[in-house]
Amino acid sequence: MADGFASGADPCCRLCLTTFTTEVAAAVSQLPERQRLVLFLRYYADLDYDAIAKALSISSGTAGATLTTARAALAQTLDLKEAMP
Repeated sequence: MADGFASGADPCCRLCLTTFTTEVAAAVSQLPERQRLVLFLRYYADLDYDAIAKALSISSGTAGATLTTARAALAQTLDLKEAMP
């Protein structure tokens, strides 16, 4: 969460963002370890599938499939209509 956004937002918006962030963190913590790792490497380390595959000693296809599975699990857990692209 960007501090500038949070400090400039109205209290209701900050509460919603904080609540959603907490829910996402809880949902991610329930994923299997490989799915958590792939999510972290893709979205926080900004690695592509080939780099993720190399880091985890898996194929690029497995990295992509694992990311797809993780996003679908998060979408279901968070009751979202569609997983993020």
